[in-house]
Amino acid sequence: MKSLEDIKKSLSEERPATWDTLPDIDLYMDQVLGYMHRQLYSSRPESNPTAAMVNNYIRDGLMPRTKGKKYSRSHIARLTTICVMKQVLSVGDILLLIQMFPPDTLRQVYEKYREILDSDLTAVVESVPDQDDPLVLADAIVRFTITSYANKVAAEHLIDMVKERAGTEKPPTPNP
Repeated sequence: MKSLEDIKKSLSEERPATWDTLPDIDLYMDQVLGYMHRQLYSSRPESNPTAAMVNNYIRDGLMPRTKGKKYSRSHIARLTTICVMKQVLSVGDILLLIQMFPPDTLRQVYEKYREILDSDLTAVVESVPDQDDPLVLADAIVRFTITSYANKVAAEHLIDMVKERAGTEKPPTPNP
């Protein structure tokens, strides 16, 4: 059983790899899935991608097709961000968001993602209670849940605004 200190330590230290430390050789699907377990830090196994999910992301345009059956650093960076965003947004909303960034900025977008995640996880650590009293934990869980909901609602409103504007202006072009 994890202690509150274990949880705080995990939230403080575990982060996805930097762009430069992502594998610089192409990986097969099973290697990618194994690597993703180190990229994502959920305590729930259902948060990790499956081969079917990755294939669907490619089919739906969230990720570019592979060269043969091998996945590049770019695939891993994009899959990492997709898996996190999928916890909150629909596939269609993620696709719209991905299309908003020029294709040649993936490295910068990935590093910005890491920076935001690091900042938010660092802030969250401060809100994890120091006591494991059930009522204190319940209060913290409610706070984290409601904050997540509020952030999700804000993101959805912003996505809806982007969709409305795309209806009157030229929509973004898909990234290859």
